[in-house]
Amino acid sequence: MYCPFCGSSVTSSHGFCGVCGRDITFLKDVANKVPEEMPTTSAHLSAQPSTSAAGSSAVVSFQKYREIKKRERKTFFPNGRHNSKNEKKQKLVKISVGVMRRMDGCLKPVRGRSLPLNVEPQWSCEELLAAAIKKQKAFNQDLKDGAHFLLYPDARVITNIPGTDTPFTVQMYKEAIGKPYQRITLYICTLEAIENSCYTGTTSSSDEDSVVVDRKFLTFDNAAAKDEEYFHAGRMIATSIVHGGPGPRFLSETLYQHLTGMKNTNIEAIIEDITDDTMRASLLEISSAATLEELHASIDRNSSLLQTAGCLQYPDGVDGKNAIIKDFMQWYIIYRNHFAIQRFKDGLEALDVIHALEQHGSVFRAFMCSSVVELTSATLEEVFEVQHSSEKGSSRRHEETRVLGFWRDYLLEKEEKRTGLLLSDILMFSTGLNTLPPSGIQPRPQLVFHRTSRFPIGRTCSNTIEIPMSSTYEQFESNMDFGIQNSPGFGLY
Repeated sequence: MYCPFCGSSVTSSHGFCGVCGRDITFLKDVANKVPEEMPTTSAHLSAQPSTSAAGSSAVVSFQKYREIKKRERKTFFPNGRHNSKNEKKQKLVKISVGVMRRMDGCLKPVRGRSLPLNVEPQWSCEELLAAAIKKQKAFNQDLKDGAHFLLYPDARVITNIPGTDTPFTVQMYKEAIGKPYQRITLYICTLEAIENSCYTGTTSSSDEDSVVVDRKFLTFDNAAAKDEEYFHAGRMIATSIVHGGPGPRFLSETLYQHLTGMKNTNIEAIIEDITDDTMRASLLEISSAATLEELHASIDRNSSLLQTAGCLQYPDGVDGKNAIIKDFMQWYIIYRNHFAIQRFKDGLEALDVIHALEQHGSVFRAFMCSSVVELTSATLEEVFEVQHSSEKGSSRRHEETRVLGFWRDYLLEKEEKRTGLLLSDILMFSTGLNTLPPSGIQPRPQLVFHRTSRFPIGRTCSNTIEIPMSSTYEQFESNMDFGIQNSPGFGLY
């Protein structure tokens, strides 16, 4: 018998190896058990020739050795952990966690505080909150003690998946928003900040007075009708859309629904769309009537105009003025310009575009109608595809992940318009466009990490922005502002 640890010859009566001193008491059970398990083998071996007996003896010795090693391995894993290779190990994924604080009465993310965090996809909000607090306290000594809550980016407390009753897990949230784990950012906030916050929804920094909505419709012109300009305009728009170009994006909703054949739609009448000053003043007078007597008096003063439009009537209630205004708008935009609209539709029949509009009106609305699409940090983040130049787990990848957090905080900062630099300026610097086209940008914009330049580099030919690898967020913001503001996009704006 041999020691399984050092290979020295030992006897089964000894409990320890005389050379290495290891415990070999388990060999006694093997020595006593193996002969009893094979009583027929010995009898069979005595009847075989000497050569066969020698081969069989080698097989038996191997079986003994395998049994010994099996028992030995079991002693190394007393808790059954030797079967762990058959158990599926939970994969760790990386998300980002930041901090929200009350600023100007509202909950807002703190710049430069987003940190990467390794989590398991099945973690609940409680497990994720505990890990996020631990991570933030390790890097931020000024994080206040006390109760904290886990928040979505719109400052709502995390309990369920938004819009459902499904309890939150990291994997379920990832599937709900359709983003990879690396682009998920959640926040922690103290109980005091939540209680003192005046707003927990999505903020909007748009100023209605500064937004110009361009809603146009066709008006009849005799010279344009003779030169077939309405027909040519429709054909040019159809050709542009089919070949991936831009659509007009300025038609009024009323005109578009008439072109696509949509019926029974409740379109809000916008008096400001009327370009004629006299007609607009008459409708404003009718719409401002507060009593039935005032309404009837206004109708009498503008009866000739309403009679021309075919909507002269005396309603029984004040609310009837809305029907008069809507009918007048329908006449002003559609019926009095019937010839121009019909020739425009004939032009849209080029390449069968008009039939596509009629069948898929909601899809083409973004190409044809006027709309105010405000550029947000989330939209701009989705547009750019991150290109990492290092392998996962490397120190460079860790540094790139940190700078990527700076980039996201930078976009949030510019969305709030605290400085003269806007999100449209960042898009212009990278792609030469200040708005996103409805069909998207081709090729897709790329976000690249630049290690040698202090300032960002924009390549509008390839839709690429290279951001600097700054050590702090303040330095990153200063370098980005300086680089973009001093590169006015080849004189495009």
